[in-house]
Amino acid sequence: MQKQTKYIISGLAIIALMIIMFITNKHKFSPVDKESRKESTTEAKPVALKKENNNVYYFEYENTNTNYYNDNGLVIRLKASNLEDLKSIDLMYLSGAQNNVYPAKHFTLHKNNIYFINKDGKLSRITNLLNTTEVIDLNLNEKEHLSDFFIKEDHVYYLAGPFCDFYRGKCENTLRSFNLLTKETKELANTLPESDISGFSLDGKSIFLMSGSGDAGFGYENYTEINLLNKEIINTKYFGFDYESENKKEFDETKKEKDIFLQKISPTTKYVKYFKFTDGKIIYGEDEDIIENITKKGEAFYIIEDVRVY
Repeated sequence: MQKQTKYIISGLAIIALMIIMFITNKHKFSPVDKESRKESTTEAKPVALKKENNNVYYFEYENTNTNYYNDNGLVIRLKASNLEDLKSIDLMYLSGAQNNVYPAKHFTLHKNNIYFINKDGKLSRITNLLNTTEVIDLNLNEKEHLSDFFIKEDHVYYLAGPFCDFYRGKCENTLRSFNLLTKETKELANTLPESDISGFSLDGKSIFLMSGSGDAGFGYENYTEINLLNKEIINTKYFGFDYESENKKEFDETKKEKDIFLQKISPTTKYVKYFKFTDGKIIYGEDEDIIENITKKGEAFYIIEDVRVY
């Protein structure tokens, strides 16, 4: 009986890990040369819409293909829904593809604008209360693709390099800062294996980068801290988690150590599901019940994308 219980627990742990990996990697596809990409739809112009208080706005990820690691049938749109009748309309097509065109990602609300990485791996911005879109020129070369970005005050900090946002992808990114006002670009570090920007130190003098993955019951996260003044790496930290291990104490100790380490990062980022308009400004919403009532049910697979708020 004990052996059966052990197998059941191990099986449940593997299933849980697969679910976590799917959620965290739902936008990671196999690499493909840009020339072989084929758009199924061109970018649509925004639809005129009154910014009424009873409307909520959100980004919807849809995949009609049951193979979630194949993006044929994938579409990401900006949508609006009326809270009274829950009827949704499409406002803006952001990406949708055949043959592995990468989806838009990392939607970020900052100073009444929404920034995101578009299907071409460049930084885009939705401005003027959703009326216009534009691509911000970060002077990326032909081989560079944005992995992540973080906006602090009037600066965009970003990681760029050869495309590596896929399962077991190995990054070789460069960290730069871009001044949204002066358009000045500064290189801070290069040849970095990290793909994500976690945030800044409590005093704002350093930036934290992260890479991580998981497979076969094991997952890891690796953090690098870079001083923004002298551009030197001042700290690295690795956390490995064996989800099938019988040593629960070791697992809990590693998790506790990670939680303590993350306290070094300023908690300035929130993740929300939708936003609204109030007095001509974009205001984010935190009532999760609202968005659950809007999410469609049916054959297609729908996810409401997180919006980062600084």
